[in-house]
Amino acid sequence: MAKSYVSEIELIKGQSRANAKSVVSILSLEIGHGDRLQISARGPDAELASRELSELLIDLDEPKISL
Repeated sequence: MAKSYVSEIELIKGQSRANAKSVVSILSLEIGHGDRLQISARGPDAELASRELSELLIDLDEPKISL
């Protein structure tokens, strides 16, 4: 999803940063359930990218119930 934005986007976990457009870079953060992440975006669509990626990450953390 991050690749659809022009802006540079990074995920930040503690002191580590990862290019949000690179799966390998994201995996290097070794993100676990409950870890806190920050999103840093710079560029023309940075605000939109930050908002939409934040919403995606929040949605991933919410339990899904199927009936």
